[in-house]
Amino acid sequence: MPYLKAMFKEALRLHVPIPLLVPRQSTQDVKIFGYDIPSGAQVWINSWAIARDPSIWEEPEVFRPERFLNSPMDYIGSHFEYLAFGDGRRGCPGVKFAATINELVLANLAYKFEFALEGEHSLDMSETDGMTAHKKYPILVKATLYE
Repeated sequence: MPYLKAMFKEALRLHVPIPLLVPRQSTQDVKIFGYDIPSGAQVWINSWAIARDPSIWEEPEVFRPERFLNSPMDYIGSHFEYLAFGDGRRGCPGVKFAATINELVLANLAYKFEFALEGEHSLDMSETDGMTAHKKYPILVKATLYE
């Protein structure tokens, strides 16, 4: 199960469900990395860009679940380089439920089925632009029940 959990975290790092988090409002004048942000300014956090930042992640475009195996990084906490479910007061209220259910479903699917790409289709993981992330092309797979 630790590797399955690491795979789930890595998938959410690469394919953040909501690339732009719920906007925040600055409560005071602040200077961050040389940028002046005035009080009352609306601030958008690009979690997609953070999850693919090469200054934070080694080989950020590569799917490598091992990076989460011996890491304290979780969905909740002060790990601002990993914001799959947002953070703070505006973080997803169902994060624990969603993570548990998704891990359970993935474990059961992996245990009971063998998956193969359908026909001559290749695995294209590109996404569309927008407020929520969607696959640009559907993944067509054939599921065979283990006997």
